[in-house]
Amino acid sequence: MFSAIIVLRSQRDLAASAKEPYALSNVLMYNQFTWTTSYFVGLQFTHFDRGPMTGFSLTPDKIKQWPKLLWLLLMVILTIIMGFFVYLIIVYVHAGVIWWYLGFFLIIILGFASITAIFRRTHHIHVHHYTCGMVLIVLCGYQSIPASLFHGFCNGMMIEGGARWGYDPIWVRKQKVFNINSHSMPIEETSENSD
Repeated sequence: MFSAIIVLRSQRDLAASAKEPYALSNVLMYNQFTWTTSYFVGLQFTHFDRGPMTGFSLTPDKIKQWPKLLWLLLMVILTIIMGFFVYLIIVYVHAGVIWWYLGFFLIIILGFASITAIFRRTHHIHVHHYTCGMVLIVLCGYQSIPASLFHGFCNGMMIEGGARWGYDPIWVRKQKVFNINSHSMPIEETSENSD
């Protein structure tokens, strides 16, 4: 819905001031070259989990074992993401829809925090990369080359995550640990409906 707001407004503004119709070269630039190429790169997310990237996991135990290369990679990724969000904020302010997007982002954060708080005794949150892709796609509704690159990559990452791992639950039931003869064994609690 929020993606439609910015796109429809941009189209109306474009129609009011444009002297020529939307050219085929623009369609090819946005769709074929920009979005499709970054979508294909996003589909390769599985292949990023090779070599030194094997240890790139955002769990506290894994982070403690990171070599300097993974810390550098994290800084590069965060810089790109933050730069893109600054870009989106600037264009959304210019388009007059920043409050819609900030409100929607706040709803997403509050929703995740509320559900996590409600289920904190029996479940823990596991944010999959397909979930990150979904959220970022919804927040990226501006038509430009940087937005198309980011949107295509996030869409590919979302599809790859679901195709490889399945669309698993975000809130996963905690395991109880029983001590039998001084051996710890995780016993997963199950419910009648696991889907």
